[in-house]
Amino acid sequence: MIKRQGSHILSISQGNTSRECSTFRSMCTFQGAYFDTTLTVLSRWPSYKLPTLSIVQDPPEPLISSGKHFAQPLVFFQLEPISVLLCSEYISSLMHLRLRIPSRQVSRFIISIPSSVPVLRLLDLSTCNVLASDMEEMLIRFHGLQHLILDGCGVARDQSQATEWNNVGKICATATVRRAKAREKELKTWLQHNAATTTAPAVMPQPAARRIRPGRRGLATATISLRDEPTASEPDIIHVPAGIVIPKVRIIPSPPALLSLCTSASFITDVQHQTIREEFEKGWDEGLAQLASVKSRLYRSWKNGIQMMRITADVSGSGYDGLEAIEGESAFYSEQDDNAILAPPVLCLAGSGTSGKHVEGCGHNIARNVWNDTI
Repeated sequence: MIKRQGSHILSISQGNTSRECSTFRSMCTFQGAYFDTTLTVLSRWPSYKLPTLSIVQDPPEPLISSGKHFAQPLVFFQLEPISVLLCSEYISSLMHLRLRIPSRQVSRFIISIPSSVPVLRLLDLSTCNVLASDMEEMLIRFHGLQHLILDGCGVARDQSQATEWNNVGKICATATVRRAKAREKELKTWLQHNAATTTAPAVMPQPAARRIRPGRRGLATATISLRDEPTASEPDIIHVPAGIVIPKVRIIPSPPALLSLCTSASFITDVQHQTIREEFEKGWDEGLAQLASVKSRLYRSWKNGIQMMRITADVSGSGYDGLEAIEGESAFYSEQDDNAILAPPVLCLAGSGTSGKHVEGCGHNIARNVWNDTI
C-alpha cells in the first residue's frame, strides 16, 4: 500500500497475500495536486492477473466548490496517462474498471488504444462527462462489455425526452454492427496496403520536370496559386497495381453482449421511470431488427461466394488477427440471435448507493459486490 498523508490521501492498495484489487482514491480538500505520474508508474509494473482497478476522485462538496479560491483537489492535469495505463501489461487481464474523474471527458482516452483491456466486462465512469455518442463508442470498442455504469453522466441529463431513451436502447443493440463495419474497413486497408507494398517496384519513376525556357514571362502567367494546399489529415491513397485482385471480405456483427446499463435518475417519478424503460426496450427491439436485416443481407452475399468472417477477440495485431472464417449457416441464424432470447439489458436508474429502487441484476449491485463499497 502506498499512501501520502496530509491534505490529500492517495492509496494504491493491494491485498497482503494476493494482488486482487487496486484502488486509487482521493479525498476533497482545499489544496490542488496532480497525480498524472502515478498512472504512468502503474503502467510500468510487471504483468499480473489483476481483475479489478478503481480510480476515484471524489466530487467537491457544494460548500467547497463555491469558494472563490478553491483549487480542484487531486486533478489529473493530462488524461493521456489513462491510455498509457490501459494498454500496459500490468492490467492486461483487467475485468472490472471504475474510473471517476468528475466532469472530465475521459471516454476518448479509454477507447483510443486498440485492444487495451481486452477482457473488460464491467466499466464504471460515473461523474465523468459521458454523452450517448461516447457510450456508443465504448460499446463498439469493448467486444465483451457486459455492465456499463454512468451515474451522474450526460446520458441521464436528457431523461425527460422519451425519444432519447429510445435512441439509447437502439445504440445498445446496434453497436456490434458499427464494430463489424469498422473492423471490415481496417481489414480492407490492410489488404490494399499489403498488395501495394509486395508488388510495387522498389523505385517509382518520377515525372520529368518541365524545362523553364529563358526569356520574359507572359503577363498572364500566374505567380500565385489559389488552390488549397493539401492538409496533413487527408488519408493517403493506396495505389494497388493493375491486375492485383483484393479479396472481398465481410465481417458479420456479433450478438450484443451488454447485460445492464445503469445511470442516475432518482428525481423523476415512477410513471416516468416506466415510460423511460418502455422507450428503451422499444429502441432495443428496433435495433435488433436492424441487426437481423444486416445479417440477412450478409447471408445472401455469403451464398453468392463472398468470404465471411467474424470477430472472436480484441487483439493488437493487424490483418486477420482476431478474426475467424465462417463456414456454416449457424453464424447467420443461430438461437443466440433470436429476439426472444436477446432480452434487453437491465436499465437501472437508481444511481449509486443502496437507498434507490435498484432493478434485479443491475450493474449497481454487481459493482457493489466487486468493490465491496457503496460509493
